[in-house]
Amino acid sequence: MFDHMVWDKITISCDGWTNRNGRPQMNMLHISRHGELAHRRVDGSNETKSAVWIAEHISKDIEERGPPNVLQFVADNASANILAGKLVRERYPHIIFGGCVAHGLDLLMEDIGKLPWVKETCGGSSVYLGIPTTPKRPGLESLCASRPDAAVRISSPSS
Repeated sequence: MFDHMVWDKITISCDGWTNRNGRPQMNMLHISRHGELAHRRVDGSNETKSAVWIAEHISKDIEERGPPNVLQFVADNASANILAGKLVRERYPHIIFGGCVAHGLDLLMEDIGKLPWVKETCGGSSVYLGIPTTPKRPGLESLCASRPDAAVRISSPSS
């Protein structure tokens, strides 16, 4: 399906998480101007999820696509990812590392929610985030359904 895509000027995105059995996992996503590809899932069950481990897997994807074809990689702002970014940049100085903006905003909103006046105003209510699904993006429901710890509820657009 993706064989016809031109894989130049791509972003590699990685997202680490823990499965239901407590085993570390990492999803590798390749994004180009032509589309996105969920490239692979890395099972870290027998590994220590360290900056070196993360950097090795990012480097593997960079080599698969060819270093000149990769512009940047994006990961959340965990300290291991930031250090992995430095390690990858040492090997590939032309590649930019960017922390995930959505993760940064999530952390910001969590901090804002801890402010006394916000707690008082909201009165312990929970946050609801509706993500509209479309025929072109049906995977969001299955993605969130596969992660029981996800704090996102999917809703259809209201009519």
